Amino acid sequence: MPNGSLYHHLHEAYTPLSWVQRLNIAIGAARGLDYLHTGVSTQYGVIHRDVKSSTILLDDNWEAVISDLGMSIIGPTKQWNSYVEDDVKGTYGYLDPEYVMTRKLTYKTYVYAFGVVLFELLSRRRAVGGTYHHRLAIWAQECVKEGKLDQMVDPRLKAEIYTKCLSGFTQIAEHCVRIVSKERPTMSELVASLQALLEQHEESIYLEEGEESA
Repeated sequence: MPNGSLYHHLHEAYTPLSWVQRLNIAIGAARGLDYLHTGVSTQYGVIHRDVKSSTILLDDNWEAVISDLGMSIIGPTKQWNSYVEDDVKGTYGYLDPEYVMTRKLTYKTYVYAFGVVLFELLSRRRAVGGTYHHRLAIWAQECVKEGKLDQMVDPRLKAEIYTKCLSGFTQIAEHCVRIVSKERPTMSELVASLQALLEQHEESIYLEEGEESA
């Protein structure tokens, strides 16, 4: 892909991605993953097994494309509680704790990984920090619980994100990384929620510009 991976831009090139760009990347990636769930056939879907910022590629229009399906497997249905018995595979920092404990792979398994990617987009922090056991998902959950949302925002974005939008985005991401998989949203629900958040952000900009010109 012309623009490489999301990981490269967040953690290596430090590309100045705007909040709107990041929201659009999140929406595009969610749509791609939702298609793997629902667009392959009426009875079966694809479980990716290695969703992370380095497997989300960006085309020349900065549209997200899901890549690296080499570890993917076919799931029996699109219901959250259907699962495949599986040896644990994936990347540390993105692995669903429930999957690690039970070895039951479901469509909600990579919803957890996608939640980690959402927190990467917001904070520009890596999935695993300075020490091997410092995981982004755990840190982010603690920040949400303590109401320290501002601490989670990439400093470059602080002037761009409205408080209501930040609250909505962190709530969406936190639901994705819930320990109990049935408490996580589906990818279809994530697409709708993120799209609504983008529209809310654009409306806030419009209202602010209107007030300034009044």
